[in-house]
Amino acid sequence: MSPTTSTQARGLGRALLAARIRRLAVACAVFATLGGIPASRADPADVNWSSDFGAPGLTGDPSGWWSAIRSTVNWNGTLVVGGNITHAGGTPVQNVVAWNGSEFAALGAGLNGTVTSLAVVGTTLYAAGDFTASGATPLPNVARWTGAAWAAVGSGPPDDATELTLAADGSTLLLLGRFTSIGSPPVAARCVAAWNGTAWSDLGGFAGAEFGILRAAARVGSVLYVGGYLDDGSTPNYLNAWDGSDWSYNVAGLDGEVLLLSAVGSDLYLYGDFYSADNGNVVVQNLARWDGATIHPLTDDVSSVLGMGADSGQLFVVGAFYDHPGPACSYWDGFGWTAGPERVWGQFGANLASFTRIGGDLFLAGNIQGFYDYTDGGVIKGGRGIVAWDGTRFRSLGTGFGVADEGYVYGVTEFDGRLVATGNFKMIGELGGAQGIAAWDGAQWSRLGSGLNDPFGNPSGDQLAIWNGRLVVSGYFTGAGAVNSRHIIAWNGSGWEGFNGGFAGQGAQIVDFGGQLVAGGLLQTEMGSGAPLGHVARWTGSQWQTVGTMTPAAGASAARLAVWNGKVVCAGLFAGINGVPTQNIAQWNGVSWSPIGNGLNGRVSALGVHGGELYASGDFTASGASLLPGRMARWDGIDWVGVGTGLDYYADEMTSAGGKLFVLGAFSHAGGAPANRLASWDGTDWSALGSGLGQGPGGNNLGGLDLTPFDGDLFVAGFFNTAGDKSAQRIARWELPTTTAVEAAPADTGLRVSTLSRNPTSDHISFLIQVPTDDYVDAGVFDIRGRLVTRLLANRLPAGEHHVSWNGRDTAGAPASAGVYWLRVSTTRGQSSQKVVWLR
Repeated sequence: MSPTTSTQARGLGRALLAARIRRLAVACAVFATLGGIPASRADPADVNWSSDFGAPGLTGDPSGWWSAIRSTVNWNGTLVVGGNITHAGGTPVQNVVAWNGSEFAALGAGLNGTVTSLAVVGTTLYAAGDFTASGATPLPNVARWTGAAWAAVGSGPPDDATELTLAADGSTLLLLGRFTSIGSPPVAARCVAAWNGTAWSDLGGFAGAEFGILRAAARVGSVLYVGGYLDDGSTPNYLNAWDGSDWSYNVAGLDGEVLLLSAVGSDLYLYGDFYSADNGNVVVQNLARWDGATIHPLTDDVSSVLGMGADSGQLFVVGAFYDHPGPACSYWDGFGWTAGPERVWGQFGANLASFTRIGGDLFLAGNIQGFYDYTDGGVIKGGRGIVAWDGTRFRSLGTGFGVADEGYVYGVTEFDGRLVATGNFKMIGELGGAQGIAAWDGAQWSRLGSGLNDPFGNPSGDQLAIWNGRLVVSGYFTGAGAVNSRHIIAWNGSGWEGFNGGFAGQGAQIVDFGGQLVAGGLLQTEMGSGAPLGHVARWTGSQWQTVGTMTPAAGASAARLAVWNGKVVCAGLFAGINGVPTQNIAQWNGVSWSPIGNGLNGRVSALGVHGGELYASGDFTASGASLLPGRMARWDGIDWVGVGTGLDYYADEMTSAGGKLFVLGAFSHAGGAPANRLASWDGTDWSALGSGLGQGPGGNNLGGLDLTPFDGDLFVAGFFNTAGDKSAQRIARWELPTTTAVEAAPADTGLRVSTLSRNPTSDHISFLIQVPTDDYVDAGVFDIRGRLVTRLLANRLPAGEHHVSWNGRDTAGAPASAGVYWLRVSTTRGQSSQKVVWLR
């Protein structure tokens, strides 16, 4: 849940992000010859979505990231990566990107389908795959990079060519795959063709076969080998050799398909679906060495090799080795296996598809989700798709501050000047060991202690609230650090505090009600005493005390809590609470419960407070005899009324920010217009936030779960992988319009603020606040951009006059600069502001 108090806004994060944007601009200038990063937004307003919250590294299909990277290559000292790639960090790209050592950049408009293979011949970069164009330029399956754009390679292979692989052979580019001709007019070229920089040709009159495919090529000395599976109807040919004048077929006498070939010194290494060689006389099991005359087995079976090649004079293989004692990459020195860099990590263990060495860095690519950092206690850190090994430790490539594993973010709020996110993630950005909770300072994530605990290793924080200077977390966990407090715990800024063992219910809603912590949900019993808690309870300072039990008990739920008009509002699915009849929504004044009008005739899923008014969303259609369109309602003090034409599906969360009410859910329309899972209400009209939130892993449509203002912008959390056209891994940032001044509240609220005379000897300014009724009062000093400098008061006060003072310092105790500021005072009934001139 978002806090009911104003969000603290700090400039540090913006300054650091602006510096990084400037660095990116410099990198883009360096990459001007690469064609720059394309601007292809689905909606012009998507410019307001931040690109900072992708994952570090590269991501692919928005429904997931499995096997996104297919090929890497060293192009004139620059690493080029191809595959199914949609974003580098948070920036949109199309399937091929370049890394200059500090930043990723797109290569022109990219290629519109998966890039399966890359090769460099001379200084020219080539790509092959399942693409048909680059931007508006048709490019069937094979393309070359001119330095400014992707261009055709002759007339290329026919449209029915499939499973293409590239290989460099001196000054010649080889194309292998499944095809029977190439070029226009067509040249007969069965499964392999050669490009000399000007024209395509067959390769030395290669006879091939009636059907089959070639997958790999490598040269050892004067002999070129091609491998795959070719069948002429009588004899299958798996490994074939070209000596410059003649072909020799099925050399080595293999009994299965060749998938990979690599030359290391004077030896050829081959991997594939074969078991024996020399026409059945030698058992080789998938991986073997050919010296030009004899086939040699390696010492044991190595399964699922996805890439191999020479590195440091040895054979280096990458893949997923289920039967091999090494990790997902290993060296063969001619006598035995040596483990490669340990350890990269994926969802089911890392499947490495490719590697490339540039200078002292070894780049590993494939199904990578992170890496173990033994310089930081061995925790797993984020780095999707590709990582670099410098001989001592791994590092991720590029920046991205979204969730780096397959966890979700369930709640976000501001605490102590930082954005706190909670969920079931363990990695966020490059931070590892988060254990379900982390704090963002505008530039990086940090852990809160050792995170949340769970005996099964999968803790999950669900809800967040600020209470008495503490951050309270509820969810599915047994405690945090050495503190056992099941399902609810508090962070005091330096350590964890418990609540008498917590309670048996989980995922509880939590709010601060004038200094009282109130929880709602299926709370069951208090762990310390075993006392039943019903559906709504408050913390007395030593134990939980029931304040609300719903009827009927079976199926009743406290779905949402909010503080409004000096009361706790509880909503969900129930017919009464503590014996008071009420339809799915009720209010508690600290002593007793009462209905809010005629209630709402269906489950209430979300509550919000905006402009001093109470909003609700849910699966309802009416309040009493009054119809309510679009699953949204507003309490006007007398009746529940509609909110325009509402939503086509109910909202799950709401917050007020920047003068608007923002709603979040699985809806697709707001006010009758498209609004993808996120929309705003300005009191008159509904608006979409660009093209909204994308799907999550596996194509789920669950969308967002929480949202909160922070640092002058709106942060959203949930299941999604994209926000607008940006990669946004479970957390996204929408830029709100900059506030140039703090506006005064209407005079009829009865709230008054005035400045008393400044005492020049005590160096502070005193203020008089007149509160018309007993109310919760929040008073803070803001700069002229609307950013909080420091909070002076956040308490329930009785009606009457109250004095506060400001010593000219910010929250951290640093002196504020001379200039114009505003004292803003907020209550549940409205706001009032007073201009302040601070002179040092």
